[in-house]
Amino acid sequence: MLRRDERLSTSEDAATRYFLDLISRDPSASSRLRKNSRNAAIREGRASGEAEGGVMARRREATPVWIGIDVAKQAIDVARGSAGPLERVERALGPLQQWAQTLPRQARVVLEATRGLERVVTTVLRARGIAVCVVNPRQVRDFAKATGQLAKTDRLDARVLAHFGAALLPRVTLARARDVDALRALLDRRRQLVETRTAEKNRRHTASEAVIGSIDDHIAWLDQQIEQLDQAVAAAATACTALAEPPGRLQAIPGVGRIVGLTVLTHLPELGMLDRKRITALAGLAPFACESGLQRGRRAIWVAAARPGPCSFLPRSPPRAGIGRCGASTSG
Repeated sequence: MLRRDERLSTSEDAATRYFLDLISRDPSASSRLRKNSRNAAIREGRASGEAEGGVMARRREATPVWIGIDVAKQAIDVARGSAGPLERVERALGPLQQWAQTLPRQARVVLEATRGLERVVTTVLRARGIAVCVVNPRQVRDFAKATGQLAKTDRLDARVLAHFGAALLPRVTLARARDVDALRALLDRRRQLVETRTAEKNRRHTASEAVIGSIDDHIAWLDQQIEQLDQAVAAAATACTALAEPPGRLQAIPGVGRIVGLTVLTHLPELGMLDRKRITALAGLAPFACESGLQRGRRAIWVAAARPGPCSFLPRSPPRAGIGRCGASTSG
């Protein structure tokens, strides 16, 4: 049996020598040291487990809960996760407020832009402090097809939206300022009346004598309403302080008047925050390539944003061959 001095290397520290001397003098000290070491390891493990458990708990709290909502006229279908429970809530202010109280704070809601039906839902959720992501319906449908989900119902759409959020992490949609929202509503209403007036004028060319008087009366009423809206738009624009850019800067561009400038500012809040290529694509003015190998397809433009395209208000030259509007290509 090797002596104690031979078992020690010259690099061992004084603490190791001390414990070996203690064990040689008192054999029972070895068991006491092992017991103390075991108890210390248990205490350290418990502390480490508690610390790790606290970190995991904080991570669970910080992890967003993705909730998909399919919005309809009468009710909304809600999916709490792509495989979570489903529920239906009446699309009215009272029931929506009660339902929003049941959502966790870290929830992130994904819903499609539905031309205004989603507005009451987003208002209630934002008042509750929940992040809302309003996404393009075309992108969600393409995502569903890519995952093999070909069937389409309101409940399935809610699950797809929850899956879409968890997989692609869409950015949170910020609420517009109240005065900007009111100005946008006035501009949208003016555009609707202008389109109706144009349709009536075109209809008059081929109308019977029996209905021309009715058409003329309607056109006169539309002229009066549009004039009143022009005054309301001017007053709202003067009072609005939350626009991304002063309207005068856009109006300095040849061909851009007050209505076009305000329409661009209210419908493109990203103006000034995106580079020129991204903002052009978002406005629906950038032709996208359609190429594969040696094939060179016609390029087409898409309105990427789920909103009335401001591009329809901008002055433009006749489209060149192969470039159409809103996803439709033109023949040469």
